[in-house]
Formats: sequence, C-alpha cells, structure tokens
Amino acid sequence: MKQAHLAGWITLMMAWGTTCAQEELFETKVFGSSDLSSLALGAEQQVLAVAGRRGIRLWDLVQSRPAGILPSGQVTALALSPDGKHAAAALFNQDLQLWNLSTLKLQSSLQGHTDWVYSLTFSPDSKWLASGSFDQSIRIWNVQDGGATLTLKGHRNWVHAVQFSPEGGRLASGSEDQTARVWDLKTGTTLQVLTGHTGFVSAAAFDASGKQLITGSGDRTARIWDLNTAQNTLTLRGHTDAVTGVAFDPQGAWVATASLDRTVKVWNSTTGALLHTFSIEAEIHLLQASKDGTLLLIGTGQQNLQMWDVQSGQLKTTLQPKF
Repeated sequence: MKQAHLAGWITLMMAWGTTCAQEELFETKVFGSSDLSSLALGAEQQVLAVAGRRGIRLWDLVQSRPAGILPSGQVTALALSPDGKHAAAALFNQDLQLWNLSTLKLQSSLQGHTDWVYSLTFSPDSKWLASGSFDQSIRIWNVQDGGATLTLKGHRNWVHAVQFSPEGGRLASGSEDQTARVWDLKTGTTLQVLTGHTGFVSAAAFDASGKQLITGSGDRTARIWDLNTAQNTLTLRGHTDAVTGVAFDPQGAWVATASLDRTVKVWNSTTGALLHTFSIEAEIHLLQASKDGTLLLIGTGQQNLQMWDVQSGQLKTTLQPKF
C-alpha cells in the first residue's frame, strides 16, 4: 500500500511527555512509559501531527515532508476536527489552544479548567470541542469563537476519556472513578451511569449507530454496553494490563482493544470471540479503525503508525515520519 494512498484519510496525533515527578506519575498511570497520546482520522486529511516540548510538528503525508510547526508548548492531549480545519491542544498549564491548520496560527486560547486536560474530541460537525480534565469536569467549547458553552459535572475523579456520539447530541466520558457516563448535550444532564469496571475507565467509543458503547479500563477488561438499557452485554477478558484504547468496526462486526501489555485484540462484537491478537514491539496507546473497517491503525511508543489487515490479521505497512 503506497504512502500517498494512505494520506487521503489518515491523521496521526502523537505527543510525548515531560520528566518531573508529577508528570511521570501521570504518564505511568495512564500512558505507561510511551510518549504518544491520541490518534484521529479524517476523510480528506493529509497531515500527520506530532506534539512535544517544541510544539506540534506537521508532516505532509502526500509529499512526505515537514509541513510546519505550531508553537504550542508542552502538550497533554491533541485532537483534529473532522473537517480538517482545526487542531486542538491541551497544555500542561491547563489551558487549551485551538489552531487554524490553514494558516498555522493560533485561533483561540481556551481557559477554564483547573487541572490537566487529558482528553479532547471534536463533534462530528466540527463545531464543538469537548475536553475532559483531572479537575473532574468536562467542558464543551464553541470552535468558532472559543467560548465555553457547557460544563458537565458528575464524575468523582479524573476524566480520562470523552467521545461525541455519531449524531453529536450526546457525549460519553470515562473516569478514574471507575464509571462511564453518557451525557445529554442539550440539557447538560447525565443520561446513563455505566458501572461494572473495577479500575479507571480510560477509553470509550460509540458504534456507528450510537446505540452501543465500548469502554476500556485499568481493570484489564473492555465492556460493551447497550445504551437503550444501560446494560453491559459483553465483557472482554484476555489482556494482562490496562486497556487504553478501544474501537468499533464501522460496520459493527468487530471491536478492537489496545493494552499496555503491548497487544491489540480483535473480537467478534456479538459473541465476544477472540479473532486476532496483534503483538506490538512497543507500548500501544492509539487505536482507530479505517472508515471501511478493513484496517486497524495502531500508534506505538516508537512514534509510528502501524496498519493491520483485520481479515487476515497481517501487518500491511508501517508509517515512520522523519522530521
């Protein structure tokens, strides 16, 4: 598979941490020892972005060359808008930055959280940004003007994961309090509290219909939930360390889980049968399905993106940017 062909739909967001004692605890608890933080896909994206102490570096996947630098500062989380127009970065000083990817200039500085922001996600229509923080709150921001429109409170500990539903009217969150929540974004109220995990909930993803949610946890399991009943329909066991990433097949046939045990597992989403185990020679923190569900994308501690064929279980290619 040629690199230029991949550029039409891949954007990889990677971040590396810092070294003070508090930040090491943060990284060990959630990241492990790897530097990567998040991965995002877009239908037309042609840019790979790597964030670290010197800012966010952009890589043009079509031309295979550097495409610019966003001088953001130290980053704890990254997200890319689905329309490809904006990048959002969370900083160690608790602020958020919204960057215009056409001009490579800072559009807005978003302030309001009182502790680290670990998770960021844009709404499907790219109009809203959600941020989950160690201050136990979630904020919804207007991308156009940078204003905070909603603050969601209910978790009793750090918020590790936030994810918009496919229709954009709900938000899922995962927390150190061992629960996941589903929120109504019109009213700001909790629709469901999903309990059952015995460790922090580090990842969450809706299926394409918005009727199911998969969560990953520090208890080494992933759970699939029926959002009509708020019931846990499947519990996926087999990892030997925290599950830090989850993904639904867009067609709904399988789910994938990534773990600090350096494996990715692919499961039948109905029966829970294990279909594949991919062994990775680095810690795994980034996981996403291709839009057609044929490939699984894995970002690793070696700062690369591996692409695995879900049907055959074989590694197709590895992208390694060189700045």
